[in-house]
Amino acid sequence: MFSDYEPAYCDGQPLKERSIDFQEIYLPDIEQATGGIFSLAQLLKSGRILDIGCGSGALANALRKKGYRGKIIGVDAFGPYQGDTAYREYEELIFGDVRNEMTLNKIAKHEYDNAICVGLPPQACEFVLNNPGRFKLKKRGLLTVASDDIHSTPQQFSRYDGQYSAVQKIFLFRK
Repeated sequence: MFSDYEPAYCDGQPLKERSIDFQEIYLPDIEQATGGIFSLAQLLKSGRILDIGCGSGALANALRKKGYRGKIIGVDAFGPYQGDTAYREYEELIFGDVRNEMTLNKIAKHEYDNAICVGLPPQACEFVLNNPGRFKLKKRGLLTVASDDIHSTPQQFSRYDGQYSAVQKIFLFRK
């Protein structure tokens, strides 16, 4: 297993606060920064979403509050979390490092309309950026990676600049 993640990347805020951050800050900022290429309206129409680095479930909770009725698969290296979580919002939870082959095999059981990776450690974000084919996007599927610690843009991705630290650098890949 990998041990190079910093503990600071674990959810420190309560679930309710993190969900509000996604609803009111991160998702709207990604949409604005990408000129609508990443669209909350389109995201809410997705059949299945992969939440890479799901933590306690803040993104899933935020999407459900916005009216999302589709399926969400969550993957996280640090779970399961204790205390307040939104795990009930997921079709399936996969606890393992996204760079681990066993974890990737579990992720590959499904195809995704969207895959979202926000605020993960740079090592995990770089892996996702360098291996978009590992996440089984459907035709026209969108992989969104947002981080403040990535310094180069892989060729197949488009890069945008967000306003907030967790989504300061936004990378999009459309299959």
